[in-house]
Amino acid sequence: IYAAVRRFVLRKLTAHDKREQSSHVVLAPSSRGNLGDEAMLTSTITTLRAMSSLPVTVLCHRTDDDWSHIDPSITQVSIEGFFSPALWAHASDQLVSTLKRARTFSVLGADIMDGAYSSSRTFRRLLMLEVALKLGVDATILGFSYSDKANPDSMAYLRRLGPNVTKYARDPLSFERLRRICSDRLELVADTAFLLRPSDSLSEQMAVLTGKIAELRTQGKKIIA
Repeated sequence: IYAAVRRFVLRKLTAHDKREQSSHVVLAPSSRGNLGDEAMLTSTITTLRAMSSLPVTVLCHRTDDDWSHIDPSITQVSIEGFFSPALWAHASDQLVSTLKRARTFSVLGADIMDGAYSSSRTFRRLLMLEVALKLGVDATILGFSYSDKANPDSMAYLRRLGPNVTKYARDPLSFERLRRICSDRLELVADTAFLLRPSDSLSEQMAVLTGKIAELRTQGKKIIA
């Protein structure tokens, strides 16, 4: 089925596709509800804003996802169904249409790029990167880990795409594993979430929490979170 999906999506591309390169496109790591994923997405959007005046488009996993609290000016495009075994056909139209207008495409890799959790979801992320490359878009996998139990098919797919995709490994072990697959355009970095800037103000709840942490530290106690 993966080969059929790939053929279907790639047939939507033509040699005469006109590209505007008018936005930076980011694939949200998942639907809302995970603070770590939200931290990565927030960092990515903030960094893109600092680097470029182009608008930012977020590809959302669900139609009812809303990331505008991160940045009210982002454009949100739903590709609901693209990660489903049966509902991906219509969503692929939205994907291709959005990437045709992209200057860059960033996938928040996290822990999903090795196929160990879900080979289907990894395959579709790699397919998105392939579509971007065929459209001449600068494609990147941000801050991700890579298991020593990676799915062989996803590993082979990444090896084919690897020389043309910028890859940011977020730990030394993953970096070494990825280096054996494809060392081109591979860098070792800290997790994307660490790009978050501290807030200048604290909510009431956070003020209470940080005050309690400071109190415990003055008592010589270690804080483990």
